[in-house]
Amino acid sequence: MSRILIIDDERRLVDSLTRALRARGLEADGAYDGERGLELALGGTYALVVLDLRLPKLNGVEVLRATMKSRPEQPVLVLSALEGVAAKVRCLEAGAADYLTKPFSVAELLARVQARLREPLQPRAQGHLRVGELTLDPVRRTADAGSGDVALSTREFLLLRH
Repeated sequence: MSRILIIDDERRLVDSLTRALRARGLEADGAYDGERGLELALGGTYALVVLDLRLPKLNGVEVLRATMKSRPEQPVLVLSALEGVAAKVRCLEAGAADYLTKPFSVAELLARVQARLREPLQPRAQGHLRVGELTLDPVRRTADAGSGDVALSTREFLLLRH
């Protein structure tokens, strides 16, 4: 059974989504602030993390970055009231798999969750990858061709690793 983590400060929303996911046969955990959400995301095994950006204690972008740093293969669906293109691009470049703007349809969210669950999980990277002069660090998501580390976006990392 797939487990979903919902991180949002709106308790009614978390409870409602938890019930909707469980009705679909999925397990769901909830966190109401960024610190607890990050703790659960890094300490548990989740098929998907649904993450709000405006959170108390630790904002959603920080949670996203910390999660991607430790678990680059973790799919994260950002669920936020921030509608601007800049916020969406920032989150997708930081590693989010998807972005859904509030207010949203629960049916659409459930469809996006199901779509993410159909995608195969990326295997967890083990150690540095080396080809000739190039070294790829899958934990820090950097590449070094002999002149120092270069930070990679999620897409750059995945393409280079492939």
